[in-house]
Amino acid sequence: MANKKKTSTEPTKSLVLGENISQYSLRSSTLQLSLSSSMNDQKELLTFDEDAPISEIIKRLRNIVNCKEIDRSHLSDKKVDIANSLLDVLVFKCTQLTEKALFNAEATLQKNEKNEQNATFSQFQENFSYSDALRGMRKPHSILVYPAKDSSEATSVEEILKNTIRPEANVKIREFRKVKNQGVAVSCDSVKDIQSIISRLDGDNSAKEKVSHRMPGKRHPSIIIYDLPNTITDQEVQEALRTYTEDGENLRTRFKLKGRKPDTSHWVMEAPRQHFLQLKRFRKIAVNWNMFQIKEFFHVKRCQFCQAFGHTRQNCKYTVPNCGICADRHSTSYCRSNFQLCINCEESNRNSATPPVSFNKVSSTCLKTLKVLQINLGRTKAASDTLHPTSDKLQSDLLLLQEPYIYDSQIKGIPQSWNIFNSISNKAAVIIPSRQLHAALISCKQNTVAVKIQTGQQPTTFISAYSSPYSNIQETLLEIQEIISSLPREKIFIGADLNGHNTLWGYSDVNSRGTAIEEFILANNLFINNSSDAPPTFTRNSSKGCPDLSLCTQQMIGEIANWEVLEEPSLSDHHYIEITIDSSVKNCTFTRYKTRHAQDILEKIFPHPANSNSSTYIPPCTANDCPFTKGEVATVIHHLSKGKAPGPDGIDNIIIQQIFKKFPFLLMELFNTCLKLAKFPDPLKVGNIILFHKHGKSKTEASSYRPISLLPTIGKVLEKLLTQRLNFHLEKNNRLSNLQYGFREGRSTEMAITKLLDTIHKGKASGDHVLVLSIDIKGAFDNIQHSAISSYLDNSKCPTNIVNIFKNLLQNRKVILNTCEGPAIRDQKQGCPQGSCSGPALWNLVANEILQENWPINTSIQ
Repeated sequence: MANKKKTSTEPTKSLVLGENISQYSLRSSTLQLSLSSSMNDQKELLTFDEDAPISEIIKRLRNIVNCKEIDRSHLSDKKVDIANSLLDVLVFKCTQLTEKALFNAEATLQKNEKNEQNATFSQFQENFSYSDALRGMRKPHSILVYPAKDSSEATSVEEILKNTIRPEANVKIREFRKVKNQGVAVSCDSVKDIQSIISRLDGDNSAKEKVSHRMPGKRHPSIIIYDLPNTITDQEVQEALRTYTEDGENLRTRFKLKGRKPDTSHWVMEAPRQHFLQLKRFRKIAVNWNMFQIKEFFHVKRCQFCQAFGHTRQNCKYTVPNCGICADRHSTSYCRSNFQLCINCEESNRNSATPPVSFNKVSSTCLKTLKVLQINLGRTKAASDTLHPTSDKLQSDLLLLQEPYIYDSQIKGIPQSWNIFNSISNKAAVIIPSRQLHAALISCKQNTVAVKIQTGQQPTTFISAYSSPYSNIQETLLEIQEIISSLPREKIFIGADLNGHNTLWGYSDVNSRGTAIEEFILANNLFINNSSDAPPTFTRNSSKGCPDLSLCTQQMIGEIANWEVLEEPSLSDHHYIEITIDSSVKNCTFTRYKTRHAQDILEKIFPHPANSNSSTYIPPCTANDCPFTKGEVATVIHHLSKGKAPGPDGIDNIIIQQIFKKFPFLLMELFNTCLKLAKFPDPLKVGNIILFHKHGKSKTEASSYRPISLLPTIGKVLEKLLTQRLNFHLEKNNRLSNLQYGFREGRSTEMAITKLLDTIHKGKASGDHVLVLSIDIKGAFDNIQHSAISSYLDNSKCPTNIVNIFKNLLQNRKVILNTCEGPAIRDQKQGCPQGSCSGPALWNLVANEILQENWPINTSIQ
């Protein structure tokens, strides 16, 4: 019996469909089925060419399965049937695939032929411009039809148009839609059809009496005025706007939005281009002696539910929301994803086969370049006056100035709407014309000023510095060094006129100032943005030079896209330098930074006291004070100054006086109820903080500002009434020392000086040496402890309701520091607000304890 060898199969490559659609050739390096056999015909059967068509391959496979000459003991009859079935399926699939491929090939061929035709046609359109392409996208011709104002009939505009424009008129109407004010917009393909509609409406006397028509006009840009009281009339607003536009033309009011404050509205008004540019320069305008914020109104209608454009939530057809952050199917308010994706961009990228961009649909990040303009104005008025139009023309976002024109301690030629940060000597300044940039002052020194803005994921500090050629260069370099040292590993850009010569930035020689600057640059690892082959930045008569330097830290070198000396006339002996920074300006993070910065100021000015043990002292019980009389209230209200600023409620002294004049018992009943309940209303304890800079102090220190609290006028009247009662009882019961001269009726500083001089003369007359020690208590009103005030009130033997209402006045006090990004609020747990009526009286109450102490012999205090 012959020995049977086991058959082995070794496929080496896979089957791949080729480009030949009719053949579907097999693409592989070699396909062999090696079966151990001594027969040459078997080897020839099992070996075939790699370019054989699929039909030939299937035929040979079927022969292999069914051939009796080949030893196939490993295949049972059942497996042979299965193999034949699979081959049948393969034949069917190949047929389908061939038909589909032929169809796709035919479609591709037709598309290529069409593209070739279009390409051939476009060769004849050599002068086909962009305007020509847009000509076919113009809006159709339209006419607006409204019901007549004096018409009393209820016939709709649609019915009148149907009766007037009959089918025999042969007017081709393209669109028919309703507009506001019960009007109708009729759109046609040609002006002839519009003229036919107008002639028929004018020729029909019945229709002419019931409807009016006009052609749609061009839309102008819009402005928005925030939080106008609902009592203000349109005439008052128009009169206020005319003072800024210098024109008698009224602006059209488009609509009003609900204001942020109660009983206020935002007015959206349409302004012609010239008036719009004039109003855009201002941040606030005066209407009825009140200032209101004004901005450009640019609103794109967008649905907050599906994030699509062109409609609002009320008209949205979707039932499932789209997230504005991650583009997922959930509400934006519930999103916690760190991945950002705009759903509109995602759909556009999918349709156009472009890569996705990670960008938030509701993000406040503006992807743009930052344009910085640097120049030394040479202290000339002409150069300062030219700066504004030049900055608008170049669309500069930030200005680094040296030697600006100063008049009356202010930089002239700069609009009020621009943010200005200048050095102490006014020799250097950073000015921000763009409203999209929000800066915070970091440092203000003699010849240097630094501000910080949020760009991208990391803030950037911009420094402007100046050093006169006749001054010590080390002083300015030391100021810059202190700023850089306080901001390690941060992005810093420096624009400075240091008046130093060095070949590194374009000079042909090197002087001592240039050597000092070079050593400073190397020591701080700074990079010079100046180009050595650039035009000179300084030209005067026959002398030229490059004293203006643009430096940056290593973290920022990759973002400097361009540095260029411009040919734009500056009317100064220096030239404009424009620096383009590729960085995204981000407002949301910096908004939080500025709010935190304001919060830090409040914490330093109004610190919270250390925790102290609560007192267990039980004050003696005294009788309640009598209610306020009409005469008391009238006297206090009558003496209110008319020029004082109101508190957070916006109610000034004039309004209070008018209310009391019309309804005298209304306010008196309110004040007596507060006295009876010993409760001072919490809304009347909230004060707006206005910071006044102390002359000669650093602008970066919180202690350099004097906080003045603007309290509600009603609260000040009640506080004044209570203070009068408190002073009356303290004076009546002799609870104040005779040595107290401050804040007391009938006493003055002259009396205090006279008493001091008498004591000095008396000591000298006795042969004694006299030593005068003057003490100034820092932040006396701000640091007085509420617990001390309460303790001294308990010992004052004043009426119980007076004591209790003053204690209630000290509770739940709040101060608000308003910033352009929102208010910063802090609880005032110690001190008396500067601007409150009771502050001096409460201070006397606490200071009285010191004056009544037993001091050594020959020691006096006052």
